[in-house]
Amino acid sequence: HYFIQSNLRMLKLLLLTLLIGLENLVQTFTLNVPNVLLPLHVSNEMYTNFTLSADSGCFNWLSTKELVVGIQPIPTDDESLPQGCSREAQLTALSQDPDRQLSLILAEETSTGSELRVDVFVDKIHRIAIKTTSLELLLEETPS
Repeated sequence: HYFIQSNLRMLKLLLLTLLIGLENLVQTFTLNVPNVLLPLHVSNEMYTNFTLSADSGCFNWLSTKELVVGIQPIPTDDESLPQGCSREAQLTALSQDPDRQLSLILAEETSTGSELRVDVFVDKIHRIAIKTTSLELLLEETPS
């Protein structure tokens, strides 16, 4: 009976150690936005850019439709990252087509092979509405 309890404790300890080790191996990466809307490119002199960035890791970047959205990796000064990859990339709206266009931006993390995706739409922007989630509460005063 004592032998079985001792083995069960050892097995629980081993499983706990394995779970902690696996948690350290599984690393998740996120980008600053899930999708982007860029205005239609109408002037050959002015381009609209957006910076896409990852919270960690080092990525190779790809646009599935390079004539719709161009992508340029932004070099980093971080010497701990491998050469040729980056945490940020600049997106540029290139499409002049008046219809809504979609390009997928794929970011592959170089050490794990994890792949992240962002949908980038290029379209005419007719209006912009800004909403806020901030509220101001005035205590002991009535709003004027």
